[in-house]
Amino acid sequence: MTKKGMILSIILAILLLTIIIIVCLQNNKPHKDIGNNTNEIANKEDEELGDFALNVTYNTGFDLEKLKSYSLPIIIQLGSPEEEICKSMMLDIKGLNRAFRKKALVKYIDTDKYQSLWQDERVQVNGKTMQILIDSEGKPFDTEESVALGYRLIKDEEGNHIYTVHDGDLTLEGMIEILNQMGMKK
Repeated sequence: MTKKGMILSIILAILLLTIIIIVCLQNNKPHKDIGNNTNEIANKEDEELGDFALNVTYNTGFDLEKLKSYSLPIIIQLGSPEEEICKSMMLDIKGLNRAFRKKALVKYIDTDKYQSLWQDERVQVNGKTMQILIDSEGKPFDTEESVALGYRLIKDEEGNHIYTVHDGDLTLEGMIEILNQMGMKK
């Protein structure tokens, strides 16, 4: 190989290597806007759905008395998206919200960001996933088995039952059964 051919081969190899490096860097570059756009779309959808939106934020607000006025069963999940139980339940919660919209109210409050929207200190939000269960009459869900099923019955100073709380994981089937027991119309 001549000297000129060798120099041309080296330049071609460097050019090819440079192109490969540029392509690899482009493909591995983090897409900073994808997460933000997804959140913006979800927030816009939540604002359009009003009280039937899944996510409770400062933009959507949270008025429990208004939610009760719809005469629909309500499940309010309080939890941190960083907690494993909350993460594992999110697809089910989202699915319930979409599938039973106008038949039930399924809400989610991210306690890392919006804990202050849950105003009632009688239900201690401690970073663990929990669900507040309210029947279609606006009363705390209560069955004869509530305590046996592990539900916490929160009472006010006079001893009146004001909230039913389930701590931890609920299956999709379990949540549907609870909604039916709380008066969800078919």
